[in-house]
Amino acid sequence: MLNGFRNSSKTRSIVSTDDLMSAKVVRVNQRFTIIAAMVLLSSVFAGCGGGSNSLHSPFNGSWRGTWTDTTTTESGNLLVNIVPSGAVSGSVSNATTGGNGIVAGKVSSAGAMVLTYTYPDGSSVTDSGTVILSSSGQITGTLTETQSGTTLGTATVALTNVL
Repeated sequence: MLNGFRNSSKTRSIVSTDDLMSAKVVRVNQRFTIIAAMVLLSSVFAGCGGGSNSLHSPFNGSWRGTWTDTTTTESGNLLVNIVPSGAVSGSVSNATTGGNGIVAGKVSSAGAMVLTYTYPDGSSVTDSGTVILSSSGQITGTLTETQSGTTLGTATVALTNVL
C-alpha cells in the first residue's frame, strides 16, 4: 500500500478514442502555430537592416515638374514615379510640339539618371545626366538629350514631390 491506496497492476485507465484524437489535434495545432510563428518572425527579421542603399533611393516618390531643352527651346511636363530601387516610370508631354509619351528609366542613389521617352509614333529620346535633391526638396539637374545616338541638346529638369 502506498499512501493508503492499493497499487495493483490490474488497475487500468480507460481513455476513449475521441480523447486520443483530440489530444493529437491539439499537438498538431500547437506545432503548426509554433512553425507559423517562426516563419513569420524570420520573414520580419529578414527585411530588417543590412540591406544595400540601392533599395532606399532618396528620390523615391511621385514627382511632377517641367523640362526645358536649352538648345531647341522646346519644353514640357514630366510626371514620374520613382520606386525605392530607383526605377522610373511615368509620362512626358512636349508643350512645343504637342507630343505625349511614356517615360521609363532609372536613377541611382547618387543621382545618375537615364530616362527614355517613347512616343506613339515609335520614336524615342533618351536623357542622361546627374540630378540632385535640392535643399528645397526638388529634383533638379541637367540632362543630355540623344536620339539614335545623335545629341539633340541639353535639358534642365525641375520636379516637385507630389504628396
